[in-house]
This record gives sequence, structure tokens and C-alpha cells, in this order.
Amino acid sequence: MGHRITIGSIAGIEVRIHRSWVLIALLIGWSFWNRFVVIGYAPTPAVVMAVIGAALFFFSVLVHEFAHALEAQPRGVEVSGITLFLFGGVTEMSSDIRRPRDEFALTAIGPFSSLVLAAIFGLVAFYSAQVGLELVAQVAGLLGWINLALGVFNLLPGAPLDGGRILRALVWWVTGDRQRAVRFAARTGQLLAALIVSFGIVQLLFVPAAAIGGIWLIVIGGFLAFAAQSEIAQQAIDERLGGLTVGELLHRDELVTLTADTDVATAVEQLRVGPEGTLAITRDGRTAGVLLLEDVAKLPADQRAGRPVAEVMLPVEELPSVDGGAEITEALREMAGGRPLAVTADEEGGKRIEGVVTPEQLERVVRRSLQLGEEQAPAASGTRPDDAGHLPQAGG
Repeated sequence: MGHRITIGSIAGIEVRIHRSWVLIALLIGWSFWNRFVVIGYAPTPAVVMAVIGAALFFFSVLVHEFAHALEAQPRGVEVSGITLFLFGGVTEMSSDIRRPRDEFALTAIGPFSSLVLAAIFGLVAFYSAQVGLELVAQVAGLLGWINLALGVFNLLPGAPLDGGRILRALVWWVTGDRQRAVRFAARTGQLLAALIVSFGIVQLLFVPAAAIGGIWLIVIGGFLAFAAQSEIAQQAIDERLGGLTVGELLHRDELVTLTADTDVATAVEQLRVGPEGTLAITRDGRTAGVLLLEDVAKLPADQRAGRPVAEVMLPVEELPSVDGGAEITEALREMAGGRPLAVTADEEGGKRIEGVVTPEQLERVVRRSLQLGEEQAPAASGTRPDDAGHLPQAGG
């Protein structure tokens, strides 16, 4: 998801804002203000209430996503960050969920947190009204109903909603086949999206007073349909790439390599005719960094001759990294911002950099695998996962 700005980090988890979030923030603030004006508040107090309400709304979204993230970490699932965007928030996980009970637990905690927030805001609204704090009661009451709606909506059984992922965990547990579970939940998500869009069209055409709500339903349904289709496409990629490791790719499709003292002008000629927009730079026989076409392009032509590539390269330590035994699908998740990926191997005293793979290399593998189809079903697809054999019990 591009066009994001990191605004901070909580408990080691980066919080980012996608540019589409600005639109939803303005719409939420305006809708709150409009509601408070309609029920009789003057414009100025309504602005204050709307700003506070919108801030608490996005706080609620963050709580929901952090519930996912904090539940994921002790279960061995790495979380790379949380991003707020047009349709709420998303918790970005950079490693696979390996057991259905883990998927069930870390997914269900999200809607549960929204329902807990609904109860808290409801209590604040009730007691504020009792002591005459009407402004507080109005804002808290509205947020209570919104969190209740978010919790219930997220429990609808269709991916990518939390309810769809809960359904996926159940199907995975019953069948022992994660791929089948992903496809089933995604297809259910497509059906749910079609129903939401249909309801929005009916509302738009036959209930003029609720036309804006109908438009929003159509937009939300369209987003859900797109996200569900993306999950099906991603599953197809995972199936076809299953078993191919980053280390194998590294040795089958090596980058053009230059030594660190090579001048930039020579590197330019390699970049001009080579298949990649990246060159591997070595020092004393080991990978020291990468030279990116976009970095070289920023240099004026008269500053290239005689200048060693070591001054322009991106040090390998600054790249995201992955173990050479990791599957290609894991590398795709780890490759942040389109940067190359350092491939490491264990050695006495730490890690050794074996080399670098680029987005172009991974893209070629994915494209060719999709064209050729799946040679054989992954060995694990028909077996029950390594699990205790049950979903989490209450309190477990």
C-alpha cells in the first residue's frame, strides 16, 4: 500500500497514514458536525464536538488494529505496522499464521475490542447525562453506537472482514487445508460484497432521502469485492510458488556484480544494457551494497567518471533481509517500498550476506509461475496443520 506517512511507533509497531485517510477524516468530521448541528447545537460547539469525536473515532480504529497486532506477536506472527486508510485500518503482517487457532484468536480480538469500546463509551454517555454533561454524553453516545456497528459489521462472514478470517480459521481447522479455507472465505466475501452493493443500489434508486448512504454502501461493497479478489489472486501465487526458496532464486538468477572501486560511469553502461535496474556491489569478495538505477540517475553526468560506486551505493545493512531458506512468498511480503532484499545465511557468530534479490527478479518468477501453472499440489495442502486440534477455549 503506497503513499503512506509514518506518524509514530507504539510498542515497536509503526503507525502509518495513507493519503486516502485525509478524505475519510474530513468526511467523518463533517458528518459529526452536521449531526450535532441538526440536533440543535450552535456551529461553534458543534465544531469542537466534531473534532473530538473524529479524533476518538480514529483512536477506536487504532485500538481495534492494535488488538490484532498485540495478539499476533506472542503467537509468532510478525507485524510490520498499522496503516490507517480510507476504509479504516489494516494490520500488516510480514509472516504467515501457521495454526488455525492462532488465526482465530488474533482475528476475533479485533471485533471484541470494538464491542468493549462500545460498552465503555456507552457507560460514559449514560453517566455523563446523569450529571448534566450533555456535550460529553452526545459525543460518547455517538462513538458507542459507531463502535458497536464496527464490531458487528466486522463479524460478517466474508474476507477481508474479520468475520471472514474467523470463517477461514474454522474451515482451515475442519479441513486441514489452508488454501481451501482462503478460497472459501474469499468467495464468501465476494458474495457479501455483491449483497452490499445491491442493497446500496436499491437504497440509491428507491430511497432518495438515504441516497448518500446508498453511495457509501456501493463504495464499501466495491472495496470488499476488490479485496476478496486480491486474496484469491494472492492465494494462486502462493500455490504456484510453494517450495521455491529465495536462496534458489539467488543462485539461478544472479545480479550483475561490480567491485566497490568501480567508477560510476562504468556502472552506468551496465545499467543501460543490463536486465535489472540494480547492480550488486562487492568488497573483498562479499556483497557490500547495491547500486540502484534511480540513485545513479540523480547524479549529473560530469560527476560519474572517476567516482567509485561505493560512494553512491546503498549499504546492504540498510536493506530489508530474509533468510536464504525462506520461500519466495515470504520475500514478497518482506520487500518493503520496492527495495532489493538482502539474502542471509547463518554462520558462526551471526549472519552472512549471501547476495541480493530485486523486485524485478521476484516479479519475473511470479509472472512465469502464473503462466506455467502449478506443476503439482504443495505437499502440505491436504494435511492437517501442526495444531493441538481445537480452537481456543474460553479464556485460552
